[in-house]
Amino acid sequence: LDQLDAEEARRYASKHGVDWPTTRNARERLRSSIMETMRHGDTRLHDAPTALGKSYTVATEPWLRRADTTGEAPVIHLSETREARDQAADASRDADVSHARLLGRSEACPVAAGEHDPATDDDQDDPDVVITKDGVPASDWFDRVCEGRGLPFSVAHKYLDEHNDQDADLPCCEEGECRSIAQWDGLPRDDDGEPAVDVIHATHGFAHVPSLRNGTNLIFDERPSFVADLTHDRVRKAVTAYLSAASAPTSTYEQFVSRTLRGDDTPNEHGEHAFISQALEYVPDREWYLEADDAHTLAPALTRAIYKALLPDDEEGDAADANGRYAATVSHKPPRLDKDASDDSTWNRTYVSVVVDEDLTVRVVRNSPSMAGARSVVGLDAHPDVTLWQQNVHPDILIDPVLGPSERALWRRYERGLLTVGVGDATRPLTSGEYFDEDGSRAFFGALRDHFGDRFSTAITAASVESRTADLLEDVGVDDPETMHYGEEKSRGDFGDEDVGALNGCIDPGDDYVLDLLAEAGLDARPETTTSDDGDEHRAHGRGFVGPDADAAASLLASVREQHVAQAAGRYARNADDPDDRAIVFVRTDAAPTGFVDLTVPGVEWLPTADQRAIVDALRDQRDATARQLAEAADVSKEHVRKTLRRLRDRGVVDVREGAGEHGAHLYRALAGLGDGEIVDLSDETTNDPVWSTYTWSLAIHDPDGAVTPTPATSTGVTAAAETADAGETDGDP
Repeated sequence: LDQLDAEEARRYASKHGVDWPTTRNARERLRSSIMETMRHGDTRLHDAPTALGKSYTVATEPWLRRADTTGEAPVIHLSETREARDQAADASRDADVSHARLLGRSEACPVAAGEHDPATDDDQDDPDVVITKDGVPASDWFDRVCEGRGLPFSVAHKYLDEHNDQDADLPCCEEGECRSIAQWDGLPRDDDGEPAVDVIHATHGFAHVPSLRNGTNLIFDERPSFVADLTHDRVRKAVTAYLSAASAPTSTYEQFVSRTLRGDDTPNEHGEHAFISQALEYVPDREWYLEADDAHTLAPALTRAIYKALLPDDEEGDAADANGRYAATVSHKPPRLDKDASDDSTWNRTYVSVVVDEDLTVRVVRNSPSMAGARSVVGLDAHPDVTLWQQNVHPDILIDPVLGPSERALWRRYERGLLTVGVGDATRPLTSGEYFDEDGSRAFFGALRDHFGDRFSTAITAASVESRTADLLEDVGVDDPETMHYGEEKSRGDFGDEDVGALNGCIDPGDDYVLDLLAEAGLDARPETTTSDDGDEHRAHGRGFVGPDADAAASLLASVREQHVAQAAGRYARNADDPDDRAIVFVRTDAAPTGFVDLTVPGVEWLPTADQRAIVDALRDQRDATARQLAEAADVSKEHVRKTLRRLRDRGVVDVREGAGEHGAHLYRALAGLGDGEIVDLSDETTNDPVWSTYTWSLAIHDPDGAVTPTPATSTGVTAAAETADAGETDGDP
């Protein structure tokens, strides 16, 4: 199939009982699936591969003309990043679809953006109008109260307008309402209660705005994360402040968690709020949130959630799970802080989750908006983890695959034009960079550069080693290398026109990340352990989990490792409409989703030692040489030379003329591809011209399931070993 053009490949495959959808057909399936979910008012997660056009499908639909589908309710398209939001808005504009774009505070308000902060450089002049609050620059004050206290920006903006140090009207309001406030006029419905536009584009954080999710059709483009940016110390201060305001029988966070953990909920000596549980019913007034030190809008919910998590079970005692985590989720009604607000102004509710470890440190706080009031909820994700979607969006959301596993793999390879090649069988976690295999990485990149030339100039890896990776690319001859790191790939399209790509290693969140999520979701799984001969227990090799929910734990780990790898590979071959836009990506980690890797190759099989490299250098410096001559030049034994050259001869990069030297000595000569002596097996024949050319490399390509991919002899007469090799016989990628 690889040697046929797209239409011939499809016909040939069909004759042999293998079919895959065209891009047009797959996109129509996606559109129909979204429409069905919305029409029935369901909550559903649509699993659709990268480059199928998920964002484009939503952004370009004239939803106002689909009243039978939308239920005459607004359509809200929520993107992960501002860049993705803007791209979706541009697609709506180009398709002549009416739309609105909601901006964040620093985008819409010049005061929040820092344009009216006092100058921080002695060489700069203050702006014409300076705004501060208690001596703090306005933009910093907004950060403190919006991020630090959880206040809605509209409330903070109004408060600053009335209480700034200059006693002045905010300059953003001189000609009417600030754009940050005015952008909401007529949204999401007009004065007649009808949807104002076909689609409203915003980022995930806007899901916390009640008017955008109540009675609307919500579309989450990529999985949102509603984990609050709160450290343990910030939570401790917020809970302490709340307990003080509530006149609780405990005055500090430490006393509160200690008494709760013991189940000691007894009256205090003054009889005021005699029980901790009674104190948790306290509702602070508006001024407390705006003015009290360490106040936070989540403080009441945080206190209740920690209390619920730590309170011992009457029957079982300790409330911790098998991994020593305490977790609970409580319903939270965010306070209305506008002066003229009333409880029935806008219905609002979120769910606040906390995870506390055995040291009583708060590890996770999640504040997920309730979707109960939404008309429909649509999730779009290329590699979804259902547990994470359930924790962030809706506990009952289920996955609806747009394409089956086989269809998906074939569509990606033959319609989208992305061929993925797994290199070696090691995971290579590079989160910290501590285990970065610099020599092996150089050999890997060098082999790609040798065989693909200028077509190979990009790589994706962990942030910890990105700069070192760029240096290695330069070392192997890439003049202007381009790199990317895991975690930024979703918002980047830089490599869409590249023919060849490389992914080196993966990132690993560690066990704590998984254990926190298991506790939060109420799942039961533990890290797999093994016992050494001396009786010590250790984490078992392979990062496995045991317990009833071991599969969920493995999926949570994969949601970071495997999914970032898959998303990174998806940076290549972005245009599924262009049959000539094809790419091959070499993935040097085994952390890839099941079915994502099309072929596997051994990769870096051997790296020379310093002595062996000296032998290779000496050989390259001479037209031909005997073992004695090379031994003297490299200062090693003749036997060491013979063993090294025998290995390189077997790989076809060193030639030997037996007995052709003086006194019948063998003469050795370097051949093309010798390099520094590394042995790197990547491919034997890849024929999808013009993307890649045919090479007579000396290894076999293997199907990842263990089946062998037969390879014909090349034009030079060199036959690959694929017909006789077995996937299990390779040495892997050490």
